[in-house]
Amino acid sequence: MSWIDLDGAVNVRDLGGLPTEDGRGTARGRLLRADNLQELSASDVARLVRDIAVTTVVDLRSSAELASEGPAPWTSSPGSGTLITR
Repeated sequence: MSWIDLDGAVNVRDLGGLPTEDGRGTARGRLLRADNLQELSASDVARLVRDIAVTTVVDLRSSAELASEGPAPWTSSPGSGTLITR
């Protein structure tokens, strides 16, 4: 599991390499996890899109969190891909 250093988010990492039940591992570069993405800078979003090739973000914040914090910067960045909320 490798950490991804961003200015506006902590605890961002690639979940690749985690062991699976069949003894193999999860694929690298396919699933990232992070804390709140509210403070992502434009350069953070560009890095995620351009360098890491993120195409979809699943936002697991509650409706109350979304209402109080507003949309993440991901939604306003050209070419950032799909945002899925719960």
